[in-house]
Amino acid sequence: MMEQILLKGKPIRLAVLDYGLFEVHHGARLMRLAQDRDALVIFGHSPQQWRGLRKAPAWFT
Repeated sequence: MMEQILLKGKPIRLAVLDYGLFEVHHGARLMRLAQDRDALVIFGHSPQQWRGLRKAPAWFT
């Protein structure tokens, strides 16, 4: 199923599999809030991102 949402004012189409627009909306909201607050979003299932994150004890040295 394809759904269309607005991202930065531009319509985009997303394939909706096991989740609905509710989750897509809140994911986009989370990313917008993170950008507004210069925050880092850590994705729980991203091995690529995880490799680049500083982890304890290196974080404190």
